[in-house]
Amino acid sequence: TSHRLQLGWWALRGERSTYRALVTTVAILREAGILLGEPDAGLSYEILNVLRDSQLYLRPSGFDVQLAFGEGYLQRPDDPPANEEGRVEQLLASAAYGAQLDDDKLEVSGTAFGRLRLFAPDDQPAPWAIGATARVRRFSYGDHGDPLGALDLAAVLLVSDDDLMNSQLGQRLTGQLGFTWWVNAASGFRLAANVGEDRGALFIGAELQATYGLLDGTFAR
Repeated sequence: TSHRLQLGWWALRGERSTYRALVTTVAILREAGILLGEPDAGLSYEILNVLRDSQLYLRPSGFDVQLAFGEGYLQRPDDPPANEEGRVEQLLASAAYGAQLDDDKLEVSGTAFGRLRLFAPDDQPAPWAIGATARVRRFSYGDHGDPLGALDLAAVLLVSDDDLMNSQLGQRLTGQLGFTWWVNAASGFRLAANVGEDRGALFIGAELQATYGLLDGTFAR
């Protein structure tokens, strides 16, 4: 029986899905008298796919709001004069939302953050920054729940002010369109196109990510 299982798994080693391997395993064990019942191999496989699907159990769902107060102490050289020095208190806020739609094949999510310096002396600035991110992801699955990939669209807006006399309001708007293709449970590729605008300057780029087992690689241009 062990030899038959090894031969069966070896013959199906090139399959993208392990569905046929599971069906073959159940059939061999049943013929050998090890399995006395008649388990539904298809249903068992689909349940296992749901349990091990990292695209599913890592998705956000619901609201998350955090509010924090931070205090630190900065000591810097006198030359050149420092903009921030001594005690620095900050108000930090973040919020996130996620929803799973269309039988968990569509995800809508968003995050936002804010930072503001508090109790700044008259001779020091009180900088602030806010930002927001919105993302939509469409997941694709095979006939038996095998993850095939995902198409994602994201937009990011960042606004900040140093609160200095000669500085201007800074803002940056970026967008990204990407596609992820899973070769198997441990390997995959992701290709994304990026476009950004930073105070009148336009940036266009691309990014390629690859995962093979425990190895990760990224190329961006």
